[in-house]
Amino acid sequence: MADACSRFGISAQIQVAGFMAQCLFESTFFSHLEENLNYRVERLMVVWPRRFPTPQSAALYAGHPETLANFVYAGRNGNGDALSGDGWAFRGSGLLQLTGRANFQGAAKATGNDYVNSPELVRTSPKDAALTAAWFWYAHGCNTLMTAAGID
Repeated sequence: MADACSRFGISAQIQVAGFMAQCLFESTFFSHLEENLNYRVERLMVVWPRRFPTPQSAALYAGHPETLANFVYAGRNGNGDALSGDGWAFRGSGLLQLTGRANFQGAAKATGNDYVNSPELVRTSPKDAALTAAWFWYAHGCNTLMTAAGID
């Protein structure tokens, strides 16, 4: 974490505190580096009500994480269609649940690591999970937001 924070300028006390808190939350206290997409019918209808307006529409995807990811993330955030497999390949990963081909490409460009052809690195390597999280935090202006809070 220290190396990732240093690389992306997460250095002020308030920035580090905010970053760590968000990572703790998104990764369930550093215990999960991969989005859990194993939903029941009822939960699918709550999480994605427009995509699953009826129990019948949700039943096709309940208990099928890969099929669900390919459907709900199709055509979003740089992903191809459902048949491309991008939804599953680029599902929420790492400490901040990096999602979508475009975010994996951005992280790859910023770090020099090939997360597009090896997205599993973000889900299996603590170093890459931290690095991509720090990149996302920095790239989306979270350091600035924390500093603007004026609590440092």
